[in-house]
Order: sequence, then C-alpha cells, then structure tokens
Amino acid sequence: MKSFTYMLLTSAVFIGMSSAHAQDSSFICVADKAVGFGFDNFTNSWERRNFRGNSQYLINKKTDGDMGWVLKEVGDSTETKCEGGFGQYGFLNCNGYLDFQMNNESLRYIVAHKHGYVVRDPGNGFIEEGAITPYLEIGKCSPL
Repeated sequence: MKSFTYMLLTSAVFIGMSSAHAQDSSFICVADKAVGFGFDNFTNSWERRNFRGNSQYLINKKTDGDMGWVLKEVGDSTETKCEGGFGQYGFLNCNGYLDFQMNNESLRYIVAHKHGYVVRDPGNGFIEEGAITPYLEIGKCSPL
C-alpha cells in the first residue's frame, strides 16, 4: 500500500511539473492539414481547395523586458505578438498577419490566413487576383 501511495504521489508531482514546464517552454508547431480557397484563372472565380499543410511555427517568450510571447513562422523574421500569454485554460492567442491560437494542454493549434480574397488589384498590377490565398490550418505543437 505504501508503494502504491508513493507511486501516486510521484506521478502527481511529475504531472504538475510537466504542465508547469509546458507553461514556460518554447514550442515548435507543425501543420497537419490546411483547407481554403484558391483563384481559378480559367473560370475567373474562387474555388475550394485543399492545401499541403507544411508550415512550421516557433513560439517563444520575449527576451526583452516585455515578458510576453511571440510567434514566428520558421524561415520568416516577422514576429506576431501573443497578447496576455497563456490563459487560465491554456490558450494562447496571437493576432497580426496571422490569427493563431494554441492550447498548451492539448498541444494543438489552429491558424487562419485571412488575407487574399479581400485584396483586389487596385489597377496598377500591384497585387494580382488570387496571388494570396486565404486558408485555415491545423496542427500540433511540442515543447522545446
């Protein structure tokens, strides 16, 4: 009976440590699947599309005095600020060019790439219709 109680107590300590560790860790997040819309030049219309989920993201605590969290897509230096850090239920929200939400308990994320459809060519050839495709992506994260 004593060994069972010790085993339960030890497990509880490790579980508490692992969730505390996940609160303070950096994370890498990798896409599983993505769906959205692409422009069909032949029909001159937007169509539903499946995309290859190949994005990777890094989530880190800022090192300057801010103590906030930031999101970066691997290979891109642009940072998206994550306001408020992880909330009571483990959610982290990062909004900017990307709308990103992660949960540090399920270690899953969802991101919306909303730009593209609402942007039209202003007449000077700056942005071609369909050059940017809006999509929704899901994936999983791991603490680093």
